[in-house]
Amino acid sequence: MHVSVNAPSPRAQRARGSAGVTMIELAVGMVIMGILMGLAAPAWNNYQANQERVSASHQIVSVFRTAQIRATAEEATYRVDVDAAAKTLTVFRYDGAAYQKRSTAKLDGSRLVLTPVGFTDKAGVTTTSAYFYARGTASPGKVEVSREGRPKKHVITVEGLTGRVSST
Repeated sequence: MHVSVNAPSPRAQRARGSAGVTMIELAVGMVIMGILMGLAAPAWNNYQANQERVSASHQIVSVFRTAQIRATAEEATYRVDVDAAAKTLTVFRYDGAAYQKRSTAKLDGSRLVLTPVGFTDKAGVTTTSAYFYARGTASPGKVEVSREGRPKKHVITVEGLTGRVSST
């Protein structure tokens, strides 16, 4: 019986054949990954757009509540102007003679829509400004935040008697 020293055993031959991936396996894997990425991209874009709406709602509530707290703490009247077209909230403080600008907040999101902006002041006139008074009351009204082409909305409501700011 003659045994060659350099001849690999059948076990070694099988192990060497499965040591890597073929070009076909690599191509199939890449195609599958491409399909999965193509399916995930629209869902990710939708998620980001929804987060813009949620973030804008939180920002509006925060600005209103801060104005409410400051009005009560400083015993002054605060006004928050809502500019739906520019997507900004501008806060003013009444100093006894005129309203002094305090800050402006810009809402992020190119596809955000603010509608309808309407608050009723002490004279019964509907304006785009929410007033917060020293005694804790406010001008009642609401702002709706939505996305272009989507029916879902967040409604930020200001209650007149309590000055409470809520979001639904």
